[in-house]
Amino acid sequence: MTSRAEMSRVTLVGERRRADIVLPSDTPVGQLLPDILQLLDDRAASRPLTRQLITSDGSALPHDSTLASAGIGDGAVLRLVRTHAAPPAPVVHDVTDQVADSLDLQAWRW
Repeated sequence: MTSRAEMSRVTLVGERRRADIVLPSDTPVGQLLPDILQLLDDRAASRPLTRQLITSDGSALPHDSTLASAGIGDGAVLRLVRTHAAPPAPVVHDVTDQVADSLDLQAWRW
């Protein structure tokens, strides 16, 4: 029997359905995909490798990773998308670094 600590409560969002579900944290995502596709009524249920789970920050979960190894905790929202339609991970700029670089360039004025 799987303990509560080995489970993750997530929201899955597909093209046709949305579901709040509890998934095992230590099972590879690739093994979970066929059941997820069926649950979300995805038409590619026979080809689960053509789909990816995407986190809220835009990063794709590799099929061989687990929810635990990917740091997916309770309350996470995972979108099911076509592999070729997956958005690129966002580029994050640190505001303090940008300001510091800008000030370094303006230092010659003083």
